[in-house]
Amino acid sequence: MIALLVMTAALGQDLLGEAQRLQSEGRYLAALAVLEQVPDPARAGLQRTLCLWTAGDLGGALRAAQVGIEGGGDPDTRRQLLWRATSLATELGEAELALDLVTRWEEAVSGATDLDGQARDQWREGWGPGTGTKAARRQAEELVGRLDAASRGESRARWVSALMTTLVLGGMIALARR
Repeated sequence: MIALLVMTAALGQDLLGEAQRLQSEGRYLAALAVLEQVPDPARAGLQRTLCLWTAGDLGGALRAAQVGIEGGGDPDTRRQLLWRATSLATELGEAELALDLVTRWEEAVSGATDLDGQARDQWREGWGPGTGTKAARRQAEELVGRLDAASRGESRARWVSALMTTLVLGGMIALARR
């Protein structure tokens, strides 16, 4: 049984390496086909996310990350998937999804038993500007605020448009009665 697990893990690593090689050559469809054979759905999901992101399919990358997140996997892969999915949701303007994902990412970092204090802080603070959970939370909340403001502005514009239409029609009716 242990030998089977070791063989499956080795096969998965070989397939992930092959997919990374194909991706680096710009052969994205071939890389995605190889990833269909990877036995670990979370690790395959992470590599699929990176492949689609590199190919420019941000929506597909977000969907792949979400599938990978639901696939379980080791805690580090899950955190990486949550990080990528949060970034993609924010970039695509999916504010509520970004907030949900960053909350799940924060929980995955806070509840991690495989991280020491320094590693946990690095996930929170990030590796550079705007990369940790704190920055992701701020970005998601700012996106929600911008979308709310845009929605309120759109409502005001509709109201003003309806008012102006009513005034113009009223003026036309008044002029027609003269």
